[in-house]
Amino acid sequence: QWWFGDAARSLKMIPDEHLGTFDLVVVDLLTEVSEVLMVTNELSIMDYSMLLLNEGGILTSNEEEIVATKSENSQYTVDLEVMDMPIFCQQSINMFSNSVDFMT
Repeated sequence: QWWFGDAARSLKMIPDEHLGTFDLVVVDLLTEVSEVLMVTNELSIMDYSMLLLNEGGILTSNEEEIVATKSENSQYTVDLEVMDMPIFCQQSINMFSNSVDFMT
């Protein structure tokens, strides 16, 4: 089943029994948006998306600029930079997990 609408509202519509069941969650929003929009009074889109992951799950998000990222809501973080692209197409990808150590 698919929910359309704004991301914060749509995340609240996911049934509680689905929390902790996802292998992969992809957040494709501007970083400024995904960190500021709140799903609940306490949880941003990124915080809430981490709740969707199962024990070995990975959350990935796109990044508009090269920024060293350390997530406050995950144990492991890796930033990937796609090179050899025109600067206006520059793309970075951040990956987060509480159980997957991306460096081993």
